Parts: sequence; C-alpha cells; structure tokens
Amino acid sequence: MGTTKDQAAAILARLTPAGDVVARPMFGEYGVYLDGVIFGVICDGDLFIKPTDAARAVLRAPREGIPYHNARPHLRIGPEDLDDPGHMARILALTVANLPKKAAKKR
Repeated sequence: MGTTKDQAAAILARLTPAGDVVARPMFGEYGVYLDGVIFGVICDGDLFIKPTDAARAVLRAPREGIPYHNARPHLRIGPEDLDDPGHMARILALTVANLPKKAAKKR
C-alpha cells in the first residue's frame, strides 16, 4: 500500500519533542532518523523502530511486526505510545542510545 507524505508528516509531528527527527524516502516508504541516526521506518502508515531492550521496557504495549518484505522484526509503535509526545521522546532517546555503534571504516 505505501505511506503518503501526509501520513509521514503526521507521524513526524508527533515525534518533534524528541529532537531533530526527519524522514527520508526509502524503497517507497520512509526511513526515520534522530540526530542523523536511523532508528526506524514508516511503512504502510505505521511507525516501526529498531528493537532494543530499553525501548521494549518502556513501551506501553510492546509488539513486534515486520515493516516490509524480508525485513527483520521491528517494534511496532501503537497509538498508546505515539499519542504521547513526551513518552515517545523518551522511547526514541533510549532506542538511539542503545543501538549498536557502527565500526569506523578502515583505510
């Protein structure tokens, strides 16, 4: 089905208390970044974030879902979390802080 620009904008508006959150088109959907770090995707009008134990612990109704074909499971964010901007800011901060760091490229 895909995500419209309006759907992506509506989700981003709820995430602005978290900081510099942007969505970039990716494979017909949107990759979502906080301070330049990709933490999730918007697919079919839903927000999915990379799974971390820290985020799972604070989500009100943690559940996994597959955002797109052949994707690894992500945490699907429901309205009980998405509709609380302060709570979402905490979830996103915990998620980004607990993502594995990329190794520096060797020359």
